[in-house]
Amino acid sequence: MVAAKTTSTITINLSEQVSRLLAERVSITGQELDEYVGELIVRDLKRPTLNEVLRPFQAAIEASGMTDQEFDELIEEAREERYLELHGKPSKRS
Repeated sequence: MVAAKTTSTITINLSEQVSRLLAERVSITGQELDEYVGELIVRDLKRPTLNEVLRPFQAAIEASGMTDQEFDELIEEAREERYLELHGKPSKRS
């Protein structure tokens, strides 16, 4: 038995600028508007959410017993190290 294909219809309000840009993009791809937007939605839904990406990291932090203050300090140190690597000088936050 073949499963029936179902479709959904949605209405979205776009600014004039976004609508114009969308029409240009659709024109370039040669697709119909609904096909193009449908592909955007499917592509987005295949990507993990930020919570899904961070879940293993959050679990590791919780398991480590690190306090919120220790975690904040760790992140600030890493941010500052990266800024120094990129800019060759400490950030203004230091």
